[in-house]
Parts: sequence; C-alpha cells; structure tokens
Amino acid sequence: MIVPFIPAHLDGFKVFEWMGHIQDKLKPGYAEALSLYPSYSMVIEGSVIACGGAIPTGDHKYMAWALMGENTAPHMLPLTREILNFFSLFEAKRIEAHVRSDFKQGIRWMNILGFQCETPEPMKYWGDDEMDYFQFSRVKA
Repeated sequence: MIVPFIPAHLDGFKVFEWMGHIQDKLKPGYAEALSLYPSYSMVIEGSVIACGGAIPTGDHKYMAWALMGENTAPHMLPLTREILNFFSLFEAKRIEAHVRSDFKQGIRWMNILGFQCETPEPMKYWGDDEMDYFQFSRVKA
C-alpha cells in the first residue's frame, strides 16, 4: 500500500546495503525536510519498505529521492508500477536522479522508470560516500 510519507516512517528504517552511507543521515530533521515535498512510502504488512519523493530544485524541476529498505527486493514490481503512476500524474517537466556508477540494478531501474543517463562518464567522487555517480533525468515535453 502506498501512503503519504511522514517522518515517523524513518524510525528504525534500515536501508539496504547499496544505500548504507545514507543510514547515518536518517535523523528527525532529515525526515522532516523530506516530508515538506511530494513524498510517499510503501507499507507491506505494517512495515515501511521504501520511501521516495521529489524535491523542487527550480521551476518545474525536481530531484527524485528514494530510500529502499532491506526487504524491498520482493516488492520491486508493484513499487515500480506505483512510481510510474506517480510520474505520469506529476506536473514536473524535469526530474533528476543520481545513481552510483557501480550499482547496476539501480541503473537498470532508472531506465525502466524512463530516465535517461546524462553523463557519459561517471561524476568522480560525486556522492557523500565519495563514490562515482551517474546523473539521470526524466523529461516531459
């Protein structure tokens, strides 16, 4: 079930291994900031398994964010469908996202979600984790 994101959804939330560098940032102020923008959570059997949304970075331009829990994998198909539905209704002209260059499943997922890679080479040491990232965008004409 998809529900509006609230800060309490991050209480005790454990991100899956590829997002481990984010775990320390999941503090009350961080969750409060995310809740100010269009954001949702997927809840299965009473547990939050994923959260995501879009933060405005300009007129009709947004940065997508997602936090995947340790037990998200079995639910990727319904989660992907919900996100595609969100994007189809969202009035942003441009949505950007960043994915670690060595995270093959994340890159594949960006393509499934209709994003195009904009950086032919990874952006070196771009992330807070000092890893290389690709920038993706999804643009509505």
